[in-house]
Amino acid sequence: PGIRAGTGNGIYHQFIEGLDEGITYLRARILLKNGASVYTETLQVISSGFKPLLFYPNPANTTTSLKFILRSASAREGQILFFDITGRLLMKLPARAGSVNISAFPGGVVIYRLADVKGKVLHTGKILVIRGKQ
Repeated sequence: PGIRAGTGNGIYHQFIEGLDEGITYLRARILLKNGASVYTETLQVISSGFKPLLFYPNPANTTTSLKFILRSASAREGQILFFDITGRLLMKLPARAGSVNISAFPGGVVIYRLADVKGKVLHTGKILVIRGKQ
């Protein structure tokens, strides 16, 4: 992060690392050659922080699609497994999918497990599922 001289083509890239997990709001200030500043619109950015996998929204309603961010490129070839609180497998999903239909999930806590192609567990966590009106 920081200020960089522009190339004159109007295209700039800025990478931000180390964002905390969750939603962050970002706004850029562009310093023009004449010294004036222009501000961009505020953007909502969702970050997994340092976790390899982040589901959102969490808590999630069964009437909406549950989306996720996968931070690890190597995990994209793996799978995500979902279990109810008793350990019963609810669903297997390719990790590259990007979203999951949770309409058949029970209400309450659902445990997920991210595994690589060899089955090695990379991350586990939980999602709170709220049963919506069908």
